[in-house]
Amino acid sequence: PHAPAHGLTPRESEVAALIAGGARYKETAYRLGISIKTVKTHVAHVYEKTGCESNVGLSLLLNKAESGRGAPSGSAGPPHTKDR
Repeated sequence: PHAPAHGLTPRESEVAALIAGGARYKETAYRLGISIKTVKTHVAHVYEKTGCESNVGLSLLLNKAESGRGAPSGSAGPPHTKDR
């Protein structure tokens, strides 16, 4: 997977990606084999470290970070979406 950004631990990064992708806490807990309480703790740490205040803000932040990794700045959508 990707290197942690914003000082997140690898597990916080996993939780952040799932939550930002629309997964609910219960689903995230199930997929990672952790408790819902642990998911909430990780989410609180993610919000604190990133300055985000909502799942939407987190999603925007992660999408912005992803787009900076390979897609040209200002590009619309993920790479490789152009007609061939």
